[in-house]
Amino acid sequence: TIKSALTYNTMNTYYEEKINKLLDLSINPLLSEKIAKEINPTFYNNLICCYATLKDSIHDDLDHYYRSLFNINHKDAHYSYSVIKYKQGLLIIYTNRTDTIDLKSGLMNFLDSMGFNTSNFIISLSSSHHHLNELGKAIKESIYTYASSLIDNTDFQDFDSLGLDKLLMPIRNEGWVLEYYNNFYEKISEYDAYSNTDFFNTLLDYIQYDGDLQLVAKKNFLHVNTIRYRIKKMKEILNIGESADSFHQLYVFVRLYHIYNNLLRFNDL
Repeated sequence: TIKSALTYNTMNTYYEEKINKLLDLSINPLLSEKIAKEINPTFYNNLICCYATLKDSIHDDLDHYYRSLFNINHKDAHYSYSVIKYKQGLLIIYTNRTDTIDLKSGLMNFLDSMGFNTSNFIISLSSSHHHLNELGKAIKESIYTYASSLIDNTDFQDFDSLGLDKLLMPIRNEGWVLEYYNNFYEKISEYDAYSNTDFFNTLLDYIQYDGDLQLVAKKNFLHVNTIRYRIKKMKEILNIGESADSFHQLYVFVRLYHIYNNLLRFNDL
């Protein structure tokens, strides 16, 4: 009904505001715990977050899942949870009273018991945490995992498996990182504009195929020597030459490019 829809939307707006406050990691632990309790006073300390987005973004379907799970004060003898619509997905906060439980398994079993069809979603999990004042960190981790899943085209991933992204995503907006990224981006873009080339997309393919020149050439319908020349030229433009870590430098740059593009909607994280 219209009345119930308004109730859902009003309450969700309230919880979204709380989430935004939690995402400011400069707030002190006591305030973090207080805000977490304002979201759901029945939360336990052991927690994990899931950011779930529909593979086919149909707004009404997301609302359906949201309302089917919405029970902000639900609690049984072992767990307590909350579901909040956040940006284009559902933020599911699952907490459990047992210190030794595998929280990831507990969350997935809970979703299954609620009839939540995970096969329709990209499921992105945080690490497990054991104090409520870490809820903001767990939420960030689940969103970072989501961005990484989009880059790698995976449907299920947890923060612990992200590798280098665990470092790059939290620091992506720091001055040194931005300077590193902008230096590479501007040099390649300026060369492409001046020479009417497309070295930038060649570089994206080069990293996507783990430096396999044959695969890059096949995708672009070019001779492998053309790709070899482009990569060598890019290294010269970027002043990294054939150093031992030149591939890693290019990888970090390309990874940052994808991270920036996939975290645009979460720019305040």
